[in-house]
Amino acid sequence: MDTGKLNRILGAMEEKSVPQMIIADPLTIFWLTGKMIVPHYAPEDAPEGAFCNITSDRMEHTPQFLDLNVKLNYTFVLHDHIKLQLNTGVQNIFNSFQKDLDKGEFRDAGYFYGPTQPRTFFIGFKIMN
Repeated sequence: MDTGKLNRILGAMEEKSVPQMIIADPLTIFWLTGKMIVPHYAPEDAPEGAFCNITSDRMEHTPQFLDLNVKLNYTFVLHDHIKLQLNTGVQNIFNSFQKDLDKGEFRDAGYFYGPTQPRTFFIGFKIMN
């Protein structure tokens, strides 16, 4: 993607207070997340000495993410109206994901602001009539 174009889009998103945007076409899906300020809550009921990701509530400044996925498929006609579709693809091509997810028993389960899965390859098939 053209970085100049990306910077213009991010600037327009910031100007209009739009935190994220989906850009889709038939072959790819972009998930563009601009910089945000999100709440990160500390646990209220953690016992003394328990592992906690943070000790007090705070607002976090997040990085921007560009998540790009692609899926390709081909359909074979096997017999009359029976078809076999083969597909393959990659999710999160740029391997851009939230690296500071909370861990452990006393994590903030709502603290998600970006892609949570790393780059993933997949293959599949579908039988149709």
